[in-house]
Amino acid sequence: MHPNSDLNFNSNSVPSNEPEENLVHLIVRYLQVLLIHKWVFLCGFVLVFMAVVVFAVKQPKLYKSDYEVFYNETVHEYMSEKNVPVVKSDFDKNFWLSNMQSTEIARLTLQRTGLPLTADQLKGAIKVDILDKKREDRVPIFKVGITSAHPAEIPLIMSAYMESLNELLLKHQQSNSQRLIDFLTKQIADNNEKLNVLDKQVLSMAATSSGGMLDVDRLQANLESFRMDLMKAQIALSTLKASRQRTESALKNLDGTIVNESAFTEPLKVQLMNLEVDLARALTKNREDHPSVKAIRSNIKQLNVMLRDSLENRMQIKSLMENPLKTQLMSKLMELQIAEVSEETHVASLERVIGDLEHRTLPDANDENQQQVLRNREMVFMTIKQLNLNLIEAQSASSGSLSRFVMVDEPDVPALPANKGIVFFIAVGLMAGLAVAAGLVFLYDMLDNRLMVTGDFECFYTWPVLGSFGHRKPDAFGDRGLKEPAAGGYAGWSDLSSVVVNLRQAIKYKDKRVLAVCSSVRQEGKSLISLELARALAYKKLRVLLVDMDFFAPKLSGMLQRTDSRGLSDLLAGGCNLEGVLQETRVPSLWFTAAGTVKERRDLLYDDPALTAFLQEVRQRFDVVIVDTPAALFVPEVVGVMEHMDGIILMVRLEVTSRVALDKLKGLLQSHNLPVLGAIINGVKGNVLNKYTGYHAERYRYYPDGEADGASGALVPEMQPVRVPLFRKFRLRKWMYFFLAFQALAIAGWLGYVTAGKRFTARQTEVVPEVRVPAPAAVPDTALVAGTLNADSVAPQWLDTVVVEAGTRLTLLSLSYYGDKVFWVYVYIANRDVIKDPNRVPAGASLRIPMPDRYRIDAADKESVARAAKLQREILAGNFEGVDALDKLAANG
Repeated sequence: MHPNSDLNFNSNSVPSNEPEENLVHLIVRYLQVLLIHKWVFLCGFVLVFMAVVVFAVKQPKLYKSDYEVFYNETVHEYMSEKNVPVVKSDFDKNFWLSNMQSTEIARLTLQRTGLPLTADQLKGAIKVDILDKKREDRVPIFKVGITSAHPAEIPLIMSAYMESLNELLLKHQQSNSQRLIDFLTKQIADNNEKLNVLDKQVLSMAATSSGGMLDVDRLQANLESFRMDLMKAQIALSTLKASRQRTESALKNLDGTIVNESAFTEPLKVQLMNLEVDLARALTKNREDHPSVKAIRSNIKQLNVMLRDSLENRMQIKSLMENPLKTQLMSKLMELQIAEVSEETHVASLERVIGDLEHRTLPDANDENQQQVLRNREMVFMTIKQLNLNLIEAQSASSGSLSRFVMVDEPDVPALPANKGIVFFIAVGLMAGLAVAAGLVFLYDMLDNRLMVTGDFECFYTWPVLGSFGHRKPDAFGDRGLKEPAAGGYAGWSDLSSVVVNLRQAIKYKDKRVLAVCSSVRQEGKSLISLELARALAYKKLRVLLVDMDFFAPKLSGMLQRTDSRGLSDLLAGGCNLEGVLQETRVPSLWFTAAGTVKERRDLLYDDPALTAFLQEVRQRFDVVIVDTPAALFVPEVVGVMEHMDGIILMVRLEVTSRVALDKLKGLLQSHNLPVLGAIINGVKGNVLNKYTGYHAERYRYYPDGEADGASGALVPEMQPVRVPLFRKFRLRKWMYFFLAFQALAIAGWLGYVTAGKRFTARQTEVVPEVRVPAPAAVPDTALVAGTLNADSVAPQWLDTVVVEAGTRLTLLSLSYYGDKVFWVYVYIANRDVIKDPNRVPAGASLRIPMPDRYRIDAADKESVARAAKLQREILAGNFEGVDALDKLAANG
């Protein structure tokens, strides 16, 4: 968490050559810091969670519908390259993807809808994307999403959007066609000029050979007039043919019950045929394991999957309905057929007249020059004829059937809003709250310079750690440490024993008797730990003197209620002698020297030579002298006194001591070359992350045995270990209960939402079997059946027999009886003697509905649906081999 580039690591730090252990160390440290800053974490979590919930509650309901739009290409497009129009080789999907979500299309849509919106607002409500970007199809499928706060507006917007899109497409196509028409017209005019020059030469030669009997100018004018009439007649004939084909297509859609050649499947079938040819060619040159053969087979497989599962199953089969347009279309078709026959006669007559005139003008050329002129004329004439055909095709396409964008499904009003549910936002709020709160704690810890865990001190400093003290309240100590054990006893934890052991080990082989307990700043627990340490050493049969040298804030004297007693300051001022400041305590072998009562110029007391003499005297009298010094950064004069001491014990309190303060203290001690025995870590908070695994905490209780020791009557304490269970009960705080309850409610709500969704899905799927095979009595409810035969006339292998009315569709019969439209193929197979063409089911025909078991019909079975889809493709392609085989199989039972 903290940078550590310029710091030394001790033996307890994480080795740099073990990144995994270092990572674990950082993770554990961060979790410890997370527990320390739990309120920061909780506040950040609650704020983020409440913000997400408020956003979820306040957001408006938005409805969304997605539509699939494809480009139905019926004519070629043209584009200009170097001012020469050429046929476009591929559909520019990126160009149209940009146009479909442009401001222009939004403006055109807004004009048709009349909604009180701006073009930018409507543009933001329309989202267009390619359905499958990985495929390289010639005609991709676009996914158009419409979002609105009013669901009734979505079908209106989508219909207007399609009209605007086709209007933009029409302008684009007409512009391209017009450029091609202008180019062809110019080419025809240039070639006509060449032809006129050649005709004049031919007529001149003919006039010369006939003795001047031909009127060259009149014949040439007649030829030009007839040729112009022929070109106009051919254009008119081509336009009539295009109109007649469109009318026949409209009638076919009205009369048919099944679309034979779907606008979806026809381009795919052409691509599939081309791939089959490429595969045959590749197999003649390569083996099956060749990459090119594998690639072609993969493309064929993808096309088959699309034909089976994606497009054909979503096509809406059009029905035979009584429509007033039918009469109008029939009348129009008859008129177009008559006009087409008349125009064909006109074109044929013009071609005969032009042929006669050209034959009359052609001389019997025996001369080589005349033959060359005739050959040149024939080449120019053929060029003009081909250009005329191209011009006729371009003009017919410009005024006839053009490509259009088509929607797969009709627009409808969405029933449910597209907004995410409250459970989703609760889950998002939980995840975002946890992430933001954790990041907030991380950032706060990065900015915070304090030592938070024991590992921080071990990571940044090389001083040994003598021990650590847990987090304790100050009122838990007081003067009870100096009471006799019989008055209430003494309870100390094993961490104090470890400090005593480490300290005795540090001074064992060295004559270190006078020890200073030093800290960088105040409020680090220095006085309290000095008292605990002196008491523990006294119970180890050592003569211990505890000295309060903090003249500015004598907390140690206050703890022992000796603030008014004569002490060290009085000794330095000459108010008393050494014996007057050495005070006995209730703890055997422990003496105490208070700070004293002198208040004037306390800063000068640390420079008094008498203080050095005092330290030399007590060093001779006691085994250990513990001096409680003031905070070194607040009273730097105390460092001069520490030069006369044998060792320094640093006091570090977690969450209080900062690295900046400790670095300053380190520099101050190093400048005076003072010996540091080690550091005591205070304020260690116990939690589940820093407990010692497999360690039995032992608490030692000192109590008297009731017998006096000698004449003094002092009590001899006995140390009896009291075992504490390894896994002590972990007490949850109130905020933990609240947090856990909140998490439990969120998880329960999520599980309830998921379970309810599964139950709803199960209910939805249970609807299919109920309508798959209805009872015969339910047939009249479909409004498709005119009547039914008697039950006696129905064979056991038939589910029902119906009489077809006008408008009856095989797909709806299949949906009503079997639960899926694709099973119409079995109705058709069972009634092939009646239904010659599935596109035209004769009214009044009696159809038998086969039992589902006859053909293993099951709408819930994917294999059954796949078999029906395969038969559907074969029937639409005119292949009845599978149908005949199925008939024989059904006839044999």
